[in-house]
Amino acid sequence: MGEPGEILDAVGNPATIGRSVLARTPPPPHAHDSAPSAQASLRRTVYRGHAIEIRTSYDVFVDGARLEAHMGVSDGGNVHYHGLPNYSAASAIDVVRQVVDSFPDDYPVTGHADEQADDPPDPPGGDDPSATEEAAEGGR
Repeated sequence: MGEPGEILDAVGNPATIGRSVLARTPPPPHAHDSAPSAQASLRRTVYRGHAIEIRTSYDVFVDGARLEAHMGVSDGGNVHYHGLPNYSAASAIDVVRQVVDSFPDDYPVTGHADEQADDPPDPPGGDDPSATEEAAEGGR
């Protein structure tokens, strides 16, 4: 079999370990599109015997400049941005707003800090869904 030192060298050799680990490592949960302008994530699952594949891509611009780092979507639907690895949100808009807030040197405040003219108005009753249903039905 060999001397104990030879066995340890073979087992503990970084090149051998690296090849072994890579051979057993599953592919990442999502893949990136190779096109430089696309930011895509790929999610796959099987449901009741049906193969489902969802490709989600983002082409994001802030003040006309492309946001280059990848954005993706988890299986749960949350959007994440590689530049903020510990942050995710339910919408891409919220993620990009967090990018702007997190990198003030790259995105200095222009106009009013609270200006969000593109946001739709709040529904009647604020965030309370029962109040919105009542308003839609003419109140109860």
